Amino acid sequence: MLEYSLHENLLTERTDDFAAQPHVKNSYKRDQLIELMLQRGTLVTKTDIIAVLNNLEETVDYIVRNGGTVTMPLFDTGFSIGGVFDSAMDSFDPARHKLHVTIRKSAVLRAAEKEVKLTKKIEERPVGKVCPPPFKSWGLPDQ
Repeated sequence: MLEYSLHENLLTERTDDFAAQPHVKNSYKRDQLIELMLQRGTLVTKTDIIAVLNNLEETVDYIVRNGGTVTMPLFDTGFSIGGVFDSAMDSFDPARHKLHVTIRKSAVLRAAEKEVKLTKKIEERPVGKVCPPPFKSWGLPDQ
């Protein structure tokens, strides 16, 4: 389950529209993923999992560094180039352009996305309490 809350959308001029903000409760690092794999039951050992993950990371790194892309059930990698080129004869210049490695969700994450249960978190704000002007709250003189 994923909780979210609504906040006034400050990116628009309308005062009656809101944007959602997800509140993630659990974020898993590599070691925690490995422990979860082992808890769910597997015939491979922790050492085996670590070896496969290391190999996967090193191989994806090698492919990307050599200009290749990776397509997997979990994610796809790609590239984009930012910046403006002055003409068709212009070339990539690191001072004006930037190469970005992109990652897109693939079938596994698209399917998981459809199954996430959402619940709205109601944030309570004290009634009648007014926030102080920003300069006072920062300890700066009034402007």
